[in-house]
Amino acid sequence: MRNYEKLMSYALRILSKKRYTHAEMLNKLEAFSKKHGLTDAEIEPVIQRLFELKYLDDKKYAEDFILSKLRMKPAGKFFLKGKLRLKGINAEIIDSALSDADLDEFNLAIEALGAGKRRWGKYPLRKQREKAFRFLASRGFASDAIYKAIEKCYDLSG
Repeated sequence: MRNYEKLMSYALRILSKKRYTHAEMLNKLEAFSKKHGLTDAEIEPVIQRLFELKYLDDKKYAEDFILSKLRMKPAGKFFLKGKLRLKGINAEIIDSALSDADLDEFNLAIEALGAGKRRWGKYPLRKQREKAFRFLASRGFASDAIYKAIEKCYDLSG
């Protein structure tokens, strides 16, 4: 049981500093066990206990991640999906969290354009629209939301 306690102590120590997804925690514990000569079989009871204690919850992690990212700077679903996938979260959980968040990509895109619009004001209208499109695409917005936001923010008759 000593190895279980060693792994659990490590897991709780790193969780006290930062939240982790199931995949991230598994990677951390595997690296720790390899470094300390433990077997991977000893990791599973620790992971199970962390789930029981609700220290690991990928659904809640995804929901909180989406809200915190959107508070810092507006981003589209593709961007958020990619970031969560990199953290090892299951696609079904990501899709569920995104649908629960009920993102309005059009309004988020307009909000994201706010600062950029001032920066690009010195360019001709066509160049401003091109910069706006690239900017929103880099933030992971869907193309229909991008086109609608640009149409609303820029006079397309020019």
